[in-house]
This record gives sequence, C-alpha cells and structure tokens, in this order.
Amino acid sequence: MAESVKHKELKKHALYFLKDKVIDIVANEVKFNNIRCIADAVGVNLKRKEIRIIEVKVTREDFFRDKKLFAEKHSYFNHAHYSYILCPHELIQPHEVPSGHGLLWIDDQRVITVIKKPTKNTKPLKTRFETTLKRSVRRLSNSLLYESVG
Repeated sequence: MAESVKHKELKKHALYFLKDKVIDIVANEVKFNNIRCIADAVGVNLKRKEIRIIEVKVTREDFFRDKKLFAEKHSYFNHAHYSYILCPHELIQPHEVPSGHGLLWIDDQRVITVIKKPTKNTKPLKTRFETTLKRSVRRLSNSLLYESVG
C-alpha cells in the first residue's frame, strides 16, 4: 500500500519532535530485521545510549490493524527505551494505546503534544543499541544520497 502524503508529513514532524528531545541522530524508515518491521521515526541519543521510536498512525483502521503494536513479542517497545504513537489530534485515545507506549497528538498547526508519557523500557533491548545506531545512520545517509531532498 502506498504511503499517503499525510503519513509522510507526520513522519517528518516526528523527526523534529525527536530532535527537540536532545536526540543526536534521527532517521525515518529504519529497519528492525528481527521483527520484520520498519519504524517510522527513530531517534538515537549517543551520550545516554538511548533509542526512541515513533510509529505514525493517520487512521484508526491503520492503528488497530497494526499487529506489531499489540503483540508483545513483536512490539517496538522491546527494541527501544521509549516508544510513542503519533496521530492527528484525538484520533487515538490514551486508553487505547498499548502498555508502555506514549501517545502524541499533532494539531492542525503541527504542534505536537504529549498526551501520554511512555514508560521507559529498562529490560535489555532485543535489538542492540549499536545495531539500531548503524541502521539509523545507514538509512539517513541513503536518504540523503539516493532520494530527492525537498
């Protein structure tokens, strides 16, 4: 299924949100091979050795259809220290968000508000920090070299 213009736009704002959170490296469409998923936005803090992931949802159908969010074994929560879901204002309610995930709403002026804070994952990550760092940097450099920069 082709990615919508709105989804692309919200991914860009997810990267700005992560960058504002003192994140050193941000990248979109980062692969997590061990769960066969691609994260919409990933932020890496080098000093804290911390990973944050944002999954963007533009429709309720997409949110409820996304099995990796609700299946503990395949959840991004196990691969990051903090995991968020970003959606348009009031599209998803806090009580609908999987355990541990934070909820971010973006309004028509593109202001992102933290509606529900994520719980820090203190368990060892299922994808090593170095692996996520490498994949994030690879994705970032590939997008700069091979995709049109607008």
